[in-house]
Amino acid sequence: MIYNNDIMHKNGVSSLEEYTLGRLIRRFRREHEISREDFGAGIVSGNVLQKLEEGIKHADKMTMDFLLARAGLSSLFYECYISDQELELYDQRMEIRCKVNQILEQLYRKRELEKVPDLVKEGYLSVRRYQSSWKKLGDRFVSDGSVHQFFSGMMEAYLLLAETAASSESGNGNERRKQIEKTWSFLRTETFEALMEKEQWPFLSAMELECLMLAAHVYETEGKRREAKTLLYRIWNYRGHHEQELEEQVKIYPYAVRYLAQLEAAEGNRNIAFALCAEAMELLAEAHSLRGEVALMDFMLENWQEGSGYSTSRNELEAQRDCLLELYQRYGENPYGIYPMMTMENGILASEAVKRGRVSLGMTQRQLSDGIVEPETVSRFESGKLRLRWSTVMKLLERLGMKSKKIWLLVESDQVETVMRFWKLGTHLGTWQPGAAMEQIRCWKRELDLNSVVNRQLLQCYEMTVQKQRYRIKADEAMEKRYLELLRMTLPGYPDINWDRTFLTRNEVVLVNAIAIYYEMMERDEEAITLYEKCRQNLEQRKVNQKYPLRYLEMILNNLANKVGAVGKTQEAISLSDEILKMMLMLGCGKGMAEALYEIAWDLKEIEKRGDFQKESSTHFFALSWHKALLEGNREFLLFLQARKSKYEYVESITGCP
Repeated sequence: MIYNNDIMHKNGVSSLEEYTLGRLIRRFRREHEISREDFGAGIVSGNVLQKLEEGIKHADKMTMDFLLARAGLSSLFYECYISDQELELYDQRMEIRCKVNQILEQLYRKRELEKVPDLVKEGYLSVRRYQSSWKKLGDRFVSDGSVHQFFSGMMEAYLLLAETAASSESGNGNERRKQIEKTWSFLRTETFEALMEKEQWPFLSAMELECLMLAAHVYETEGKRREAKTLLYRIWNYRGHHEQELEEQVKIYPYAVRYLAQLEAAEGNRNIAFALCAEAMELLAEAHSLRGEVALMDFMLENWQEGSGYSTSRNELEAQRDCLLELYQRYGENPYGIYPMMTMENGILASEAVKRGRVSLGMTQRQLSDGIVEPETVSRFESGKLRLRWSTVMKLLERLGMKSKKIWLLVESDQVETVMRFWKLGTHLGTWQPGAAMEQIRCWKRELDLNSVVNRQLLQCYEMTVQKQRYRIKADEAMEKRYLELLRMTLPGYPDINWDRTFLTRNEVVLVNAIAIYYEMMERDEEAITLYEKCRQNLEQRKVNQKYPLRYLEMILNNLANKVGAVGKTQEAISLSDEILKMMLMLGCGKGMAEALYEIAWDLKEIEKRGDFQKESSTHFFALSWHKALLEGNREFLLFLQARKSKYEYVESITGCP
């Protein structure tokens, strides 16, 4: 099977001019008049960045994500193949983050501080293991591993901070300064003082801003509160530095603002402190982000300001905070944890792809390797014991008829603003704003290269979705035919494809989802459920995403939960909704959580009607759904809930609804 998005449009354009991540970075640099040396500072040299931009070389995923983060871009607008070693390093980073987040929870809540020393000890051991792992692989990366050094150095800075907070003595202040300065120097040459004096800051990733927040902690420990506040204000104001997707902006801001508010309150500026937290909360609501919400809510409730102009009352804020804490407790995530900053959600193991493709075709390792490598090499590669050059992997994938690009874009453009519309469109459609979505599409029509199969498919799919929302177009056979044609652009032969060897992209998932919705509208329920299940299994069977769920899997699960609930499979619908909530908490994203809670309430109500015993009442989940929708500022869903209060024997004292 050949994929059209592997072929791309040639039309006299050289391979170096195809749309790639490198080309996007090059365009960003030129628009902002920044040199290769400055943009890649500490990560890669100017010469290496040039080769990355031209597609001559490929970096490890962490390095590419770090470069994209400096441009304010998420890593979720592309998908890529990764090696087993890269996944191993990511697993280790997650393990370290988890331990550091446990420590932060103890420090924020000021409880069980006696556990911190043991957590710190475990943290140091994990950091040492990570340092040893990436050094073994260092010669296989295009960089010298500086981003890996930066990460481990920052985790050590957290551990030193925890040692100070948990001890009555404060004797490691000088050690903390040395550690954070050393960490910063892995990537940057300017001192913190020199950076603060700059009128225009360089382009920084979220992780670099996190390092600056830790530097502010050091200043405050040394009694330099003015410098600490200056640095924290610069971090907070950095959000206007360049156009970024809100979900990317808010990764570290709530934590920096919480600390800044503490410093202001300590100086008696409680009004300023509260206003800062309130502004950060508004930003989080707009970004549908959960990360840092509880920490900010705690501070605001402790320092409540009546008549402050904040849109939520104290009782409402407290109810929303309690709702979030209950969800975190129920679904096993840390409400005070900082998001890992980088993601494997868009990663596919190259070794897994080769093995799945080979087995599904009934090929032996000898047949696959003939003329490319030795059969023993394929065996070791498939088991994750050997890393092959990408040119070799590409030949194996081409023989299998699978995607053979190391990285493929979900929207093909070298303009940052155009790529950003990818998220904006999704948000507008998710909140039923077809007018705003149509405006983004009009811009896309002017900006996108429509010689690209990917762009044509994406644009037409969004146009049809907007038309359905805006004009309430009814489903018919012509609509199904158009969706099928769009899907066949990248999955030739659909629906007669091998689901076991196909790695669906986000665009393909959106189209499969649209076809399943069409089946629902035509009352072809079993076909809809079957298609949702196939798509779900395809996404879940990836080894990478067994632990790191895809954001767009939530869309499939949500629609599947609605459908199985509607046909009377209430327990299955509840189980799917539970899965959605756990996934959203893990991702730090609040999108769809209120709807998932409502789905649980609806199905519990059905169980209660049948007289089956149920420990938890539907009214309780309805109340949680209401508070979550309030927190998200989801007006459309609030109106929906308002119309259904009576069905849930609504009691004002329980829900706190107006």
